[in-house]
Amino acid sequence: MVSEGYSEAFVEVLAILDNTPFEEKQGIPQKFINFLKENASKTYKIAFDRSKQIEELNLKKETKAMLSVIYYNYLCPQDKKQEYIDLLNDNQTKLEAELREKYNPDNIFKNNNNTVATNREPDKEAVAMTEYKESFFTKIISKIKAIFHK
Repeated sequence: MVSEGYSEAFVEVLAILDNTPFEEKQGIPQKFINFLKENASKTYKIAFDRSKQIEELNLKKETKAMLSVIYYNYLCPQDKKQEYIDLLNDNQTKLEAELREKYNPDNIFKNNNNTVATNREPDKEAVAMTEYKESFFTKIISKIKAIFHK
């Protein structure tokens, strides 16, 4: 059973393949296309705009990944495969560098200001926490109550 995200992505992939010229999609095995059709969502509808380029379409992440796999395995010429792998690796490296900069564990606490102090109104004083100490007589009474409540 395929997840709902992938079954919806299969619908998008099939829509793209249906609008691909016959000569270009001849390299894709019919068995693979049948797999996509069998596992495609029956309820998901796509508004496919033929006037837009594929880069302009609002496609799911899974659809883009599927198209990448289809291109590499079935449509990419043998002499261009290494270039394509290098392009994918470069994109992955850029993404990792971007995420590393955004979520850098070395700088995670550098800009950590005391938010309680900065959110106070300037004319109000800070309230200090006081420690509650139980008196000697209260302790004795609570011990006696604990003995009789058993």
